[in-house]
This record gives sequence, C-alpha cells and structure tokens, in this order.
Amino acid sequence: MFVSFTPSRLTITTEILQLIEAISRMQGALSSQNELIADHTTIESQTAIDAVHFSTRIEGNALTRDQVTEALFQKKLKAKSSRDLKEVLNYSRTRQLIRNWSLKNRPFNDDWVLRHHAELLKSIVKGKLRGHYCEAQCVISDSRSRSILYMAPEWKETPVLMRGLLGWLRHSSVGAQVCRFRP
Repeated sequence: MFVSFTPSRLTITTEILQLIEAISRMQGALSSQNELIADHTTIESQTAIDAVHFSTRIEGNALTRDQVTEALFQKKLKAKSSRDLKEVLNYSRTRQLIRNWSLKNRPFNDDWVLRHHAELLKSIVKGKLRGHYCEAQCVISDSRSRSILYMAPEWKETPVLMRGLLGWLRHSSVGAQVCRFRP
C-alpha cells in the first residue's frame, strides 16, 4: 500500500539554507575527488603500459604499444606465445615484484638483482643466462636492422659495477626515494 506524505507547513530557515549550502560544497568536493582518483588510476595504468612497452622495446621487443596494452589486460599466455609476449608479461610482473619488495623495505643487493633478473627471463631462457650475471659481452641491438644500440661494459666488470650501484642506492638520498617508489 502506498502512503503519500504532504508536509503541512515547511519553513526554510537561515540554518537550513546554510546546511544545504554546506552539503552542496561537500558534494562538489567529493565529486572532484572521484575525478582525481579516476584520473590517477588512468594515469598510473597508462604509465605502467608505457614503462613496459618502452623498456622492452629498447631491448628489441617488436610488440606495439596497443599489443602491449592488450597483453597486459589479458595477462594470459598461450602455449605457443611469442618471446616478445613472454618478455612483456615477465617485465610487468617483475615491476610488481619490485614494488612489493620496496614496500617491505628489503635490501638492494646481488640477490635482489638476480632474483628479479630470473623473473624477467622466466620461460625465455634457461640455465646460467637466467638469474646470474652474464659471462659474455652484452649488446642491445635493433631488432630490425641488427645495428648495435648499446654495448654494455665488459662482462667481468659487471659484479663490481653492480656492487657500486647497489651501495649507492642504499646510501644515497636518491636510493632512499627508490626504496619508497610506488610504480
């Protein structure tokens, strides 16, 4: 049964108007916060896609940004997935692992580097090429032209150079910010 209500008399006082105005201001503030949160989430998502795309691209990955976006949203591998797709998914997962590691204030050391290196190359390479410092000269080359884009330092120097970098990260103000970074 529907009961109708009709107020007998309604008086709008100054206090009621002030309360309505306060509610309106709060509603506006909340609406802008929702937009900021949506914008932040969108920006964070786009930034993650760009980080994965451009970081793997410099290593010679041939996937386009649209393909990377699709891969990150689907997050599944088919039995015969390409090396490029595996690399993109591994890189994205490793970024998340690094974030979790940094949130727990774990130390930056050789174990940290090699554990994450192993994740990057999971299902791509086996043996000492995964989770170990390389024992050969490394270069980054263009996947199409095969021209060298970057030649790494001599492989024998890598452990010493990494210890220097990790020590710097642990003791510098930049390193303190990296430890708190939130990708």
